[in-house]
Amino acid sequence: MANWIHSIKIKSMIEGYQEGKVTIMSIRRVLKMELENIPPIDEEHDEEKQQIIDELDCIDANSEAYEMDSILADLYDWGDEPLDNRVIGGKKVCWIG
Repeated sequence: MANWIHSIKIKSMIEGYQEGKVTIMSIRRVLKMELENIPPIDEEHDEEKQQIIDELDCIDANSEAYEMDSILADLYDWGDEPLDNRVIGGKKVCWIG
């Protein structure tokens, strides 16, 4: 199992959105805040994180779910990136769950 350096919990927000209890703007706000609170990692990962934050800035109240889904796919990919060369038990950027 990977050794996750950070974590962002989004499951309840996504479920709330699917139930109509959470807005896309609430998800945007929380994800942006969580990402901004992650301290610098290295240049490559920090640039990718900033790109995700910039994508979140493009979300507004009229955005469609598929737009957020695209950002979430980028977030999952970023979080799953290895920080070392270990195949098993290596460090990864961020658990998104």
